[in-house]
Amino acid sequence: MSLKETISTQLRRRTHLVDKVINNLLPNMYPCDYNSSDHFVEGVLDEIRWFLVDMEELQGIERMDIENYILDNKYDELTEYFNERCIVLKNDNLQETIKKVLREETEVPSFVRRRVTSIDWQIKFAITEVNRQYNVCGLREEDYVETVIEKAITSMYWDFFSDMDDNSKEWEKSYNFMIRYADEKFTEMLKTLYQSICK
Repeated sequence: MSLKETISTQLRRRTHLVDKVINNLLPNMYPCDYNSSDHFVEGVLDEIRWFLVDMEELQGIERMDIENYILDNKYDELTEYFNERCIVLKNDNLQETIKKVLREETEVPSFVRRRVTSIDWQIKFAITEVNRQYNVCGLREEDYVETVIEKAITSMYWDFFSDMDDNSKEWEKSYNFMIRYADEKFTEMLKTLYQSICK
């Protein structure tokens, strides 16, 4: 699918401005402070949100359109930027570990890896839905965490991946990849939230 088909006409005329923002932003970031290339891409998206407030030329364009443009068209470039600076092969064991991680990630479709940070805002909606639909304090803490994350992943499926057979190996790997991402990033936060509600 071409760039022309995937972004709005309003943004299409201004993608060079988004590219310019990214090029100006990267030298001022510290990619190796991030845990992974996906975490780094998420950091770029977070930083760009601040730039958008001050860029008159990009006013009126949906933030989600800009984020989708970056995820669909700049993800590989940003991942390479991270890898070139932050993956250092110090010894054979580390080299094998990195190869294993990269091999596992490449088994997950690239369009899933590009979208994984969308879980961040899906989690926010899932918290609202779970808190509205359930007696939160009637759930165990671990069940609350699992319910929120499962609802976020379900939304991810229907919003982005519904063309994928949910009984396929492809979806199984994608699901496990997203679960791992959500567990690592949100479990402690959700436990703290549960405790604040039910203390």
